[in-house]
Amino acid sequence: IDESEEISDVKNAKTPEFKGDIDINHVSFGYDSGTEVLTNIDLHIKSGEFIGLVGKSGVGKSTLIKMLYREEKPDKGSIMIGGINVAKLKDRKVYILRRKLGVVFQDFKLFRFTLRENITFSQNTESDEKLYDVLQQAGLAEDVEKLPKKAGTWLWKSFDKKGVEFSGGQQQKVAIARALYKDSPIVILDEPTAALDPIAEYELNKAMETAAKGKTVFYISHRLSTTRDADRIIMLEKGQIIEEGTHAQLLAQNGKYAQMWHTQAGNYN
Repeated sequence: IDESEEISDVKNAKTPEFKGDIDINHVSFGYDSGTEVLTNIDLHIKSGEFIGLVGKSGVGKSTLIKMLYREEKPDKGSIMIGGINVAKLKDRKVYILRRKLGVVFQDFKLFRFTLRENITFSQNTESDEKLYDVLQQAGLAEDVEKLPKKAGTWLWKSFDKKGVEFSGGQQQKVAIARALYKDSPIVILDEPTAALDPIAEYELNKAMETAAKGKTVFYISHRLSTTRDADRIIMLEKGQIIEEGTHAQLLAQNGKYAQMWHTQAGNYN
């Protein structure tokens, strides 16, 4: 009851913008096991910068993003967005922060509502021009045009026998369209193209580069082809930053990134 009261007051509160540079200052974090997942992470991200976070599974990429989203708090250090310490936000402002972020996690959820409602969280049809823009950017517009009620088609058949059963890749595109629709200053993409084939992945990445222009983007991926055009690539290993730079710079260093790139390169050529 108390939490609902806090959230209901959001419209009347002074809303933080959560814009500007992001400073990750000497951040360390560990779960209940006592083992540190991240150790002394120190990064300055300029507003509008495209950051690629790469590394093997379990090195702390998603954990770092969860702290930016305030799903977790650092054990040590701080994360600042536009000078605001994210860890110190109270419940109401955490809610505001999350409304300001466009996020696609690996475990995204869709709902048994219409496609429009899944993307806009509203039944308002006045937003259809913007809706179809993001469907186009997410590579889903042609599929939607074939549906009986276009964006008004229900997902699954629980409430409408004419509902659509989307494939895993199509569902992922809906989640991406939802993130783009928010038009947030910060976009977080955690393996957003994992369910797509290489051609669809390439087309979507190019569309997202255009859609996210001017925004701060965090892109987590095991596929290095998706982050090669990033302004800066951060490679993590055992919870620490081991390499940092552009794709060309990291290849020239001939370190762990270059080794991983050459291992995967056969899939890109």
